[in-house]
Amino acid sequence: MIRKGSGSYFQTIITRVIGERQGFPPSLSFITALGAVYLTDQYVEVLSPSLPLYFSEYDTRSMENLLRFMTALRNLFRSLLKVYEKPNDYAIDSDQVSFPYPRSYRSSGTTVRFTYIKRVSQIRLVFTARTEGDQDIIVKFGYGPYGVEAHQAAAESGFAPALLSHSNLAGGWWMVVMENLESDFQPCDDFDTLEPSCKDAITKSVSKFHKLGFVHGDLRDTNVFVRRKQDRWECQLIDYDWAGREGEVVYPIGVYNTHSVWRPELHLDGQLITSEHDNLTVNEFLRRRTKIIRF
Repeated sequence: MIRKGSGSYFQTIITRVIGERQGFPPSLSFITALGAVYLTDQYVEVLSPSLPLYFSEYDTRSMENLLRFMTALRNLFRSLLKVYEKPNDYAIDSDQVSFPYPRSYRSSGTTVRFTYIKRVSQIRLVFTARTEGDQDIIVKFGYGPYGVEAHQAAAESGFAPALLSHSNLAGGWWMVVMENLESDFQPCDDFDTLEPSCKDAITKSVSKFHKLGFVHGDLRDTNVFVRRKQDRWECQLIDYDWAGREGEVVYPIGVYNTHSVWRPELHLDGQLITSEHDNLTVNEFLRRRTKIIRF
């Protein structure tokens, strides 16, 4: 139920969102779609790019884009009308507010249903979940390409969690489901120092990955997990969003480089991801975790 006064709240927020996210002053003529919902908190998201309404009458491409937008908007209103006519038919679970809508994935022709447990990170759409068969899994969402082939190859070679499913969602989004790492694996970010045998396990895993013909692109200490099992170290590489065949995959736009996030070069947007970049990134965080003994 929408509370009293929320209408004016949304109007204020939407005006602010348009100004901040779209970069257009309110005086210009354009059209955009935003979605707003009032739950325990207010959520407003931009759903479309801003389309100008002041183009030349001979600009057929802009006219076609506007017609497609208006057609999609009409379909949206029709769908919303069905919801408001019979709201009980569209009731959702109480935890749906906190988690994405997909609750199952396909594996070997079978639908596997799962229940979300918690969100792993507040800056990434990564969640722990459990299947109806009591298997602990990781469910991750992203936008653009995902290195499915690279992830599968790494998993088959024993240094990545098994990839259970990859599916494309509406709007260019994807969902991947993978096995959860055993609890004794820790990210290298948790270690102040790493002993030589642990470093050897890491560099060998990265080398094997490269010999398979793949590059990763983001082998920071947060994406390299290790554990000591009996008398040896084991390594697992995660986060294959940018991974793929060397010579084919490039860095996305917006790769940030800060004092806390080291990159092999200052500007990487659109550049080819190379094995040299991977090695430099790994060597950098290994160097910072080397215990220096002074005599």
